[in-house]
Amino acid sequence: MVKKIIVKATRLNKDANLLELIQSSGFVLVFKVLGALSGYVFAFVVSKYGADTFGIYELAFTALMILSVVVKWGLDGATVRFTQEYLASGEKGKIKSLVSKSVGTIFISALVAGLLFFLLRKPLADVFDEPNLEKAYVWVAVGLLPFVLLQYYSEALRALKNMKAFSVFQVGSVLIVASGIFILLKDIALPKGEVATLAFVISTAVFAVGAYLVFQKSFRKRVGNVSAEQIDFKAVFKVGVPLLVSGSLFLVISWTDTLMIGYFKTSADVGIYRVAFKVATLITFLQFAVNSIAAPTIASLYAKDDLAGLRKYIKQIGVINAGFAIPTALVVIFFSEELLNMFGAEYIAGAVIVPILAVGQLVNALAGPVMYILNMTGREKLSQRIMIWMTALNIILNVVLIPMYGIVGAAIATTISMVTWNVIAAFYVYKYYKVIAIPFVK
Repeated sequence: MVKKIIVKATRLNKDANLLELIQSSGFVLVFKVLGALSGYVFAFVVSKYGADTFGIYELAFTALMILSVVVKWGLDGATVRFTQEYLASGEKGKIKSLVSKSVGTIFISALVAGLLFFLLRKPLADVFDEPNLEKAYVWVAVGLLPFVLLQYYSEALRALKNMKAFSVFQVGSVLIVASGIFILLKDIALPKGEVATLAFVISTAVFAVGAYLVFQKSFRKRVGNVSAEQIDFKAVFKVGVPLLVSGSLFLVISWTDTLMIGYFKTSADVGIYRVAFKVATLITFLQFAVNSIAAPTIASLYAKDDLAGLRKYIKQIGVINAGFAIPTALVVIFFSEELLNMFGAEYIAGAVIVPILAVGQLVNALAGPVMYILNMTGREKLSQRIMIWMTALNIILNVVLIPMYGIVGAAIATTISMVTWNVIAAFYVYKYYKVIAIPFVK
């Protein structure tokens, strides 16, 4: 299998899209690795205060992630798609209107949602029976606006194909600074889970300002000093809302396990599970980098009706993803205890779930950017339907399995859901575009 991947890799034509993919993904991968390492450093520092402390932070971060998807209305993904269409048609002035209207909508939504979350923080924290979580939720409410602006401008940079800047303004980079802030603030008289959340919010605000400034510079360079042109923002919303639904459902699938472990079990169980999950996601390091660059190129190829180029590009992505994911999965599975022990002896209890989670991550990597393909080629409603069914499946599995099997049940539920949605999405990608990303499958 590995030999076939190597042979196919050596035969790939060195076209412009592939060169961009390899060169840009290399830079993104460096930051992905650094970001992930910083995430592990952050987890390592916080976890030294106990799995329950790390669990509080993860529950707060989960709330921040879910809220951020809702208040963006899918406009970040829509910006990537429509920016490519406007560039292809030469309507650069529409990009200016697209960004300004999107930012205005997100800004107001984040302010309203942040205020509501602040007012409801106590009953929301009481669901998990964790008194310290209410204090961490205060910083979630405060940090929501800078977090969503950082995410939007990061995606806007990706839309302009400024992949170096896009790779810098990611959560991993935020955690680099957050780790230092946490070390500086760890001795203040606050629960450590709250301090970890506060450190992340402060770092997020700094990066949000930076992302805005870099975007302005990148916009002037790529688009130029253009006047705003009238756009049909309702049409943008029609694309954004299905992306919102799909993104929300994806977040629900991604974080239901964490929330339900917190509800049925303890914050310590949350901490152990999340560390094990981080170890398993080493498998998709490169996939994140490659998919990040792939989305605007997929949209561009589709906008140009270059289906042959699209098929070739997807195959190239498959070779790169598989070549990294397969050996990494073997390392993660066979050395799970050693990897977990780096965070502390209590986290070795998560070794039993790493192989389960690794299966899901490996399938996710081998399937290729199937959801990106559907979303960037006008199939966002299909993507939405897939995620609706998978969300229902994921919730049911977690509700049934976590009370019976704890974190093992959560890992099983997550893996079944991840494998199922990737297989279904890959089926439709093949149906519409006659291509499978896996390099050794024709």
